[in-house]
Amino acid sequence: NWAGACGGCDVAVLDIEEKILDVAAIADIVYWPVAMDFKRKDLEAADDQSIDVCLFNGMVRNSEQKEDALILRKKCKVMIAFGSCACTGGIPGMANVTDQEGIFETAYKTTQTTVNDDDTVPLVSTMTDAGDELTLPKTFDAVYALNQVVDVDYYVPGCPPTTDIILKAVGVI
Repeated sequence: NWAGACGGCDVAVLDIEEKILDVAAIADIVYWPVAMDFKRKDLEAADDQSIDVCLFNGMVRNSEQKEDALILRKKCKVMIAFGSCACTGGIPGMANVTDQEGIFETAYKTTQTTVNDDDTVPLVSTMTDAGDELTLPKTFDAVYALNQVVDVDYYVPGCPPTTDIILKAVGVI
């Protein structure tokens, strides 16, 4: 799963090159939305504890990421915090020096390069001119490491994890 992260952990998995075929030979990939066409409804439909292992990368900063972590914990026998963001909050965890309002103030209003005359910031819900409601996940006031949201069985450190650590974690070497 890819929560709040830069994508480097997913790229690192691809950095194992042809060894990805060895991984595919010993494991069925049932949910990897960044690399394959999986939807949350597919994950929700899976039986509880039907997935052997989850590599969860990224920190949890919004309601959607938290929901993903909770669903995956329920569906997976083993939960692995994969990469620095999942293990500790990583570099995004530096946002914990302020709250959502402070971050939005800086990002959308007060930086020297920001032009935002209407003071527009992301909203959880808004109505379109056509009367449709559009929603976004709720941004939390803090960044959370995965173990602050769900129980974690193992940790694979690194920003991103090295290919050797990845291969050991998935049982290829």
